[in-house]
Amino acid sequence: MALKITTLCDNVAAVREGILAEHGFSALVETDDVKILFDTGQSISVVNNADVLGISLDVDAVVLSHGHYDHTGGLLHVLRRLSKGGIRKTRVLAHPDIFQRKYVVREGKKRYVGIPYARDKLESFGARFELQASAVRLASNVMTTGEIKRRVNFEKVDKSLYVWDSGLRRDEVLDDQALVIDLDERGIFVVLGCAHAGMINTLEHALELTGASKIYGVIGGTHLLGAGERRINETLRWLKRHDVSLVGVSHCTGVRVALKFAEVLKEKFFFNAAGTTLSVE
Repeated sequence: MALKITTLCDNVAAVREGILAEHGFSALVETDDVKILFDTGQSISVVNNADVLGISLDVDAVVLSHGHYDHTGGLLHVLRRLSKGGIRKTRVLAHPDIFQRKYVVREGKKRYVGIPYARDKLESFGARFELQASAVRLASNVMTTGEIKRRVNFEKVDKSLYVWDSGLRRDEVLDDQALVIDLDERGIFVVLGCAHAGMINTLEHALELTGASKIYGVIGGTHLLGAGERRINETLRWLKRHDVSLVGVSHCTGVRVALKFAEVLKEKFFFNAAGTTLSVE
């Protein structure tokens, strides 16, 4: 089975005229059977970069990794593009917590970081939401992780994240999920959004979910920006121990951690940026 992943939004842009960098993440995932837009970036980057690359956004589904603005803010722009010539229904898969009122609180200051649009507005542009916490199979070899089990003790959710319902409370980001592609005997390929549940928690969950014995590759945000040395080193030890063949980090990883990954993983590492295309035959 062939797999093609084109990163349409990232904090860093590949060296190509017209590609926009934007704080956020989005990847177009194509297999023989299905075409999925995983996350939508913060605003216009997905639509702009798809145009620059000559890529159609006519997808079978949009999957949202979680409810933060830098992964969902481009959804309205994508829906508008797909609705040119008349509203069309677009399947949008996410966890039921996707519309929670999410905040970052630092030094006593509260900043809204949730999805920037009301559900009814997105639905008026054709979004057909399918919200569930469990894994969803999108094709015979492609599925979401659903809600991710928290297993390892060195991965903790960012303490600055909160949600508001009857008041502020800590956000465990239970809506965080990833996309998993089964490459048969080569193992599975995992696409991360921001990995709030933890990169290793996500990979272990994906292995259990699929029954696979090997991870061939992983790309996306790792949420290791600002992580301590223990967490970074434990993450790298896990990746080396499981002999992951391709590791492409981006978005919420940070230059310091990316350089450490490059140093340790060597030829198995690449820096994933907007405009980058990865093909696995």
